[in-house]
Amino acid sequence: MLFKHPDFLRVVEDNWWLPIHGDPLFVLGMKLKRLKEYLKSWNKNVFGNVISMEEQADEEVQQCEAAYESSSDPVLREALHQRKAKHLRCLAIQEDFFSQQSSIKWLQEGDKKTGFYHNCLRKKRKKSAILGIMDEGREASRYFPGSLRACLGWRNRGAASSAIVPGGTASFTDSEN
Repeated sequence: MLFKHPDFLRVVEDNWWLPIHGDPLFVLGMKLKRLKEYLKSWNKNVFGNVISMEEQADEEVQQCEAAYESSSDPVLREALHQRKAKHLRCLAIQEDFFSQQSSIKWLQEGDKKTGFYHNCLRKKRKKSAILGIMDEGREASRYFPGSLRACLGWRNRGAASSAIVPGGTASFTDSEN
């Protein structure tokens, strides 16, 4: 959120170059502490309450739309476009805010969520796997039976023959195990 503001780098640079005297490690720590405090107050002054800002911008858009519908004045149309652009900026800021908040919650949970994370990755890999390629209603693997399977890493597992395994199930005796 802060990083996308056009004055962010200037604010950081101006604050960073204010002099502090002492050992280099002390100077670094004090500069970081001072910068953190300044950015907190700057964030509140520049962005304020992002939720109320978005609600206010939405209300302004609705008022402008009602005014424009009653009279199709080009000035009102321009004002409506400006209000909609402001509302979109507020929505983007609000989205960044909620994204940062969810990230903080994720970090606070720590290792509790790694299993969930890896399950999500497995599901994503499974969902995006290429299972087959269709061409004119037929599988492309019929055109290129060996090369396509080798290229995609498919293994030829073969089907169990009913002559080998009657009824589709295998039964073994104790001596065969």
